[in-house]
Amino acid sequence: MEKQLVRFVKFHGYLFFCCALYFALRELWLLTVDALYSNHRYWNDDQDFLTRSYPTVRWIFALLWLVALAVMYSGLRWEDHDYLRPAKYLFSIEILIALIQDFFLTINNDPSERLIQNAEYLFFFCVIVIYVMYTFKALATLFGKLSARVVNSPSKTHIVCCEASML
Repeated sequence: MEKQLVRFVKFHGYLFFCCALYFALRELWLLTVDALYSNHRYWNDDQDFLTRSYPTVRWIFALLWLVALAVMYSGLRWEDHDYLRPAKYLFSIEILIALIQDFFLTINNDPSERLIQNAEYLFFFCVIVIYVMYTFKALATLFGKLSARVVNSPSKTHIVCCEASML
C-alpha cells in the first residue's frame, strides 16, 4: 500500500483518538468540578441510578474510555489491530446505550431529553457512527495485512521477513 494512503488511514485513527481523549478528559473534569463544588444531593439522587447520566456511571465510563484509549494508542503505535478492539467495543456500547435511552425517553413522552431529536440529528448520528466504525475497520485491515519480503542472507538461504505495515 502506498505511504500516503497508509498515513491517511492512520490519521483518521489518531483523529478519533484525539477527539475521544478530549471528551473523556472533559467529562472527568466536569465530574470533578461537580463533585467538589456542588451540593452532594446531586451524587446521591436515586432516580437515575442505572442510566448513563448518573454521575458515578459517567465517572466509570470516563475512566473506561481513558483505559481503552491508552490501549488504542498502543495499537496505533505498534500497528496491531487487536489493541483497537477495546475502543471499538466501548464506542459500540455507548451507541447502544444512547439508542436505548432515546427509545425509553420516547416511550415515556419526554422527547426534549433525547439525543436524536429529529431527522437532522439522526443523519449526523448515523454519519458519525459509520465514519468511526469504518475507520476502525480500515485500521484493522491495514494493520492485519502482513507484507512478506525476501531477505538475502550470507548462507544463500532465503529468509522471509514479515512486517505489519509498509512504512
